[in-house]
Amino acid sequence: MALSPQLLRFKSSGVYRLEFDKSQVSSISAETIRLVVGHSRKGPYNTPVFVEDTETFVLIFGGIDKKLEKKGMFFHRSCLEALKRGPILAMNLADFDSSDLASYARLATDGSDDSAANVTGTDELEKFHNTDKFMYPSDQDVLETLGYTGVAQATALNLVNIGQSNLSVVVRQSQDLDKSFNVTAREWYGEGNIPDGIGEFDYISDYMVDVLVFQGKFDSAQMDLDPVYGDYFTSTGLLKDKLVEFANERQVSLLAQYTGSIIPAFTDLEGNGLYLEQQINAETRRTGLFCAVNEDAVEDGAVDLVGEAYSPASDYNMLSYVATAGERDIDFSATDFVYTAAGSSFEFSSAADDELTLTVGDYFPAAASNKLAKVTRISQTGTAPTVYTVTCSQPVDAAFDPASDVAVKSFEKTATEYRVFNFDKVSISEQSIQDCLTAFSSGGVKAALVDRDVIDLRYIVDTFGSYEAGILNKVELTQIAKERQNVSCILNAPTVEDFKKSTDPSFKDAFTGSFETRFVADGGDLSQNPTATYSLPSIADGANYGFYYGPGLNVRENGKVTVVPPAAYVSNNYIDKFTDSLPWSIVAGPRRGVVAGTNVIGAEYPFDKSDRDNLEPFGYNPIVFERGVGLVIKGNKTAQQSIKSALSSAHVREVLIYIENGIADILKDYVFEFNNAQTRLEIKTLADSFMESVLADQGVYAYKNVMDQTNNTNEVIDNNMGIVDTFVEPVKGLEIIVHRTTILNTGEIASGNF
Repeated sequence: MALSPQLLRFKSSGVYRLEFDKSQVSSISAETIRLVVGHSRKGPYNTPVFVEDTETFVLIFGGIDKKLEKKGMFFHRSCLEALKRGPILAMNLADFDSSDLASYARLATDGSDDSAANVTGTDELEKFHNTDKFMYPSDQDVLETLGYTGVAQATALNLVNIGQSNLSVVVRQSQDLDKSFNVTAREWYGEGNIPDGIGEFDYISDYMVDVLVFQGKFDSAQMDLDPVYGDYFTSTGLLKDKLVEFANERQVSLLAQYTGSIIPAFTDLEGNGLYLEQQINAETRRTGLFCAVNEDAVEDGAVDLVGEAYSPASDYNMLSYVATAGERDIDFSATDFVYTAAGSSFEFSSAADDELTLTVGDYFPAAASNKLAKVTRISQTGTAPTVYTVTCSQPVDAAFDPASDVAVKSFEKTATEYRVFNFDKVSISEQSIQDCLTAFSSGGVKAALVDRDVIDLRYIVDTFGSYEAGILNKVELTQIAKERQNVSCILNAPTVEDFKKSTDPSFKDAFTGSFETRFVADGGDLSQNPTATYSLPSIADGANYGFYYGPGLNVRENGKVTVVPPAAYVSNNYIDKFTDSLPWSIVAGPRRGVVAGTNVIGAEYPFDKSDRDNLEPFGYNPIVFERGVGLVIKGNKTAQQSIKSALSSAHVREVLIYIENGIADILKDYVFEFNNAQTRLEIKTLADSFMESVLADQGVYAYKNVMDQTNNTNEVIDNNMGIVDTFVEPVKGLEIIVHRTTILNTGEIASGNF
């Protein structure tokens, strides 16, 4: 027998060591994750959402939706049941078109530009999202949809409602800020470190805004006449001094309040992120509000939240502030004040002891063009004349004349009311089950699901009924599983109610009108000449990745019984086996196949022995009541029954996924290593060690791994490939047990003649 390459490398006498680390085997975690797919009228669409508990699920997707359940969509109930066995990935499916709309607002952020008046409108929901893979809201897509091309615009702040609730939003300059923000950009960032577009004498506080998000639609024109809210509104806005009282009203729900900066990536002195876009978008799944800041506009200096180029002759319309010409003016012309220009600190004096209406936070024209000098301090000295010493953030325009020129108040001090931006909830066309299945199996969603590096999951769990203008077989789910190759589909077979609804094909006896399971295996009553028949997926469509269960389960709530498809309940049994037994244990029978759940009182239909004889060979795993046990799964079939093989049994697919995942985890560490004899031996050693553990735990009867020159020929190696062949004999299950009793005459057992 030839020596191994590791032994042949020793050429001279001596003592050598060989070490084989057989512990470097990646094992499959017992904590497997399920992708539960369905449809909800609330929550994000076409993207998996990791949910750890029922409270989080209800917060994002809402509670059980009886309206959807009448259409055969049991997403909420199924997810809530599945969460009893641990976290899930919940995926809300919908197929969108141009009629599905979302509301947006482009908020003016330059108070000097009347042409930049706040713009509201609607556009296609999908346009506000990145749909290359899973669908998620994207600031870049929002900006492109709203017409931004990278140029500076006065509408740098953009809000979109992608949720299923009406929203009302107020955006104002930040109030009650920490004093640490009342410094110039030069003081905050340091000389030479100021971000592009930010003036060195601009106050950090002047780039910060408050965003208040209310649930519901508070249209000022209607609220002004409302008997409850009339005291808080005028026909054009929410009274500023009534904001707190309004928010505390019992019927008013303040979903969120954010205080952040419009400066990209802004953090406070302790490193806490205060960028407004990030703050709002971190809670989009809860509130529905999504924010996109035109960062190009900020960097180009097009953002002016204080109105530096303000003209007394112009109206302004910025954030939630709306005012007509002159309302910001602080006019000194009717007073006796005398102004002495002296840079950023100067004096006002009045022999007539006129009161100075100027306050800290107001602005003077600055020496710099189109800038404002913020008043930071005012002190009073002497009488007759009264002298006020005013200190500003930067030098004031030396040409300022109190007799003809004006200082200006901040927008917040000027305003008596806030404009309320109303966002309609997302308008989504009514979805059918087939719409949802189409969304699951097409475009970016499909591309992401079949890519094992994009998302990690172990089971796809169906929450749909199986009838919608015809019997559905959910082939879209098994196709994804087949392409992905490391997930199983736990699917709802048609319930008896579904079969009874179907007329083409029909599953009822033409004479008695009663449901007959004998028609299921034929795809319907062929004697009635149906135009279509029912079948399970073919092998090409992933038949051996799909496990179908029925009938429906009777669930009692408030005295009423609802028929619920069983897949989510059965999926709990699949999760239990990872902790109670083995990943490839058979989920059927009294040990691992008892189906239970909240308020489950029985099966929709009592399948008897003859029914099971019809259903199991077809690939329909029946759930039946067994005395002394309860509801029990009486089937271990995949949908591959037309051509029998080991993969016609569900547990064989389970063990193959375990084996293929385990060996894949070993192989990924060897990508881009040399394809030589030593590397191949290392891989085989680790693969053998892994398979020994599967053999010891009765996953296979026998195995053999091959990775040598017999399958890694020169041609394979020259193409930079390596091949590992694993041969397995999967353990079979005791699906049919026959007890034979033979009656003998006296003495025949002792004589051995039998």
